[in-house]
Amino acid sequence: MQTMVEPDIKSLVASFADVLPKFPDGRINYRDAKTAPVLSAVVRRQQEILLLKRSDQVRYYQGRWNVVAGYIDAMTTLQDKVLAELHEELGVTNELIHVVDYGMPRTVIDKEVGVQWIIFPVLVELLVKPVLQLNEEHTEYRWVLPEEVKNFSTVPLLGDTLAAFL
Repeated sequence: MQTMVEPDIKSLVASFADVLPKFPDGRINYRDAKTAPVLSAVVRRQQEILLLKRSDQVRYYQGRWNVVAGYIDAMTTLQDKVLAELHEELGVTNELIHVVDYGMPRTVIDKEVGVQWIIFPVLVELLVKPVLQLNEEHTEYRWVLPEEVKNFSTVPLLGDTLAAFL
């Protein structure tokens, strides 16, 4: 497993904040951006990882399976963003989290959607397997063994994110 200390994302976010529009709450609006920083959080409990099926309420990769993901759209730490996404997308609270670990960020171009993603992979180990409360971004979830992921129609390059930790 190649992990690292939490990356400092504030200067990266500031560079996007200088040139992109904002939502009324101050978050960066990446809607028409050709480059966007995102977190990709693998949630694991013992040997199983959590896969989430993306709903038709999201802009990209509808109907495909993914891990917890989100735009890095505010001046915060990566850990705070991860915790916020876990709560927003799954209803998972900080008390359920055992470990948060970080992989090496990477940049990939997805020609299918015309976006260059700056992906910050994160591993979140849970203390227990909680009852999840999905928001509108997902329609269902499955706890699977890593070798079972190949049986799902996933977002591009999900395997690379998983390989950073498994």
